[in-house]
Amino acid sequence: MIKVKKYKTLGSSEAIAAKQQIETGLMSGFVGAPGQEFYGGESIRLFEKCCSDKFEYEHAISVNSWTSGLLLMLLALEKEGGEVIVTPWTMSATVMAIIQAGFVPVFVDIDKESFMPLPSDVRCKVTSQTVAILMADIFGQCFPFEQLQDLRSNGIILMSDGAQAHAATRFGNHIGFGSDLTGISFNRHKHVNTGEGGVILTNNDRFAEYCFRARNHGENYNSDGYDFKNLFGYNFRLTETQAEVGIIQLNQMDAQVYKRRKLGALACRKLEGNSFIRTPPPLDGNEHSYYILPLILLGNNADENTRKYINFELNSLGWPPLSEGYVNVHKLPIFNSKQSLTEKYHHLVTKPSLPMAEMLHDKTFMGIMTCNYDFTEELLEEYLDTIIRLIA
Repeated sequence: MIKVKKYKTLGSSEAIAAKQQIETGLMSGFVGAPGQEFYGGESIRLFEKCCSDKFEYEHAISVNSWTSGLLLMLLALEKEGGEVIVTPWTMSATVMAIIQAGFVPVFVDIDKESFMPLPSDVRCKVTSQTVAILMADIFGQCFPFEQLQDLRSNGIILMSDGAQAHAATRFGNHIGFGSDLTGISFNRHKHVNTGEGGVILTNNDRFAEYCFRARNHGENYNSDGYDFKNLFGYNFRLTETQAEVGIIQLNQMDAQVYKRRKLGALACRKLEGNSFIRTPPPLDGNEHSYYILPLILLGNNADENTRKYINFELNSLGWPPLSEGYVNVHKLPIFNSKQSLTEKYHHLVTKPSLPMAEMLHDKTFMGIMTCNYDFTEELLEEYLDTIIRLIA
């Protein structure tokens, strides 16, 4: 018998809102030609206004997936070629969007505590070919972009993939603080759930307008003085129905994140000083939103066999599994073998070696999947006690 329920945020309020919207007969309000409806229907525009107000950005551009959002952010640079510095610990979509936008990803190793690159290591990767830096605010805490502000004077754009970091803050500022473009995901296991979807957030008028237009077949609407470069059209539009659900979910987000923060604080306290396993605290100045609650195995327990043993025993006791490692995007075949690519993409085969990311993935990292399971504080304490017993 499973001791922890699956994570679920959708309820009767969302069902009623969706039903009422569907009954209007207009599940999408977009028209791909000049006019007010080019920017979507009433629900889309209201949802974007709610996102803009909530996260304190001038512009919020909703999209049908966060993958679409990442691609639009990169296309909005209006650049042809160049390098984008990126973390290997992120969903593959972060890196694939870089390639799809015509850039070359340059990986930088991660820190063993924050699971994000150190700003000093990012600087070491900057060259004359660098056009942007794209960091994932992994597991729900903000990357310290303020430490890279001087790079903007060289024309380098700072970009935040905040897919997992809803309501995360840095020095009291919302996700993406110090970056030029950021955004979050709305897919099924995020803090805000519209099934699929996402929103781009920015204070830059030109980037925003490019994204607004490109998401809705923008080549049909490019004659009013902006003179955008490489404005190709896509259909990356969120529906009115999803927007109605999103408005309700956005109002519930703070409560969801508050609950996660209490879980994170509990784990940090309980595992402080433990010889076998620990939870790294958030970076100074950060408020974490704990999409995943990270754990690190210590000492002789730091190996693949220990992780497999823990999960086998947890499963037999009815507990959810821990993640074993995370994602090393740089290990994908496209970055390591020309046989998996046509000649056009052979330049991507750089065979990057990132020792810390690989060690964490292979041996020491495990994650409590708070994005999939609805832990209470009592259940989390029992869960941690069980894990400690299994390791000790």
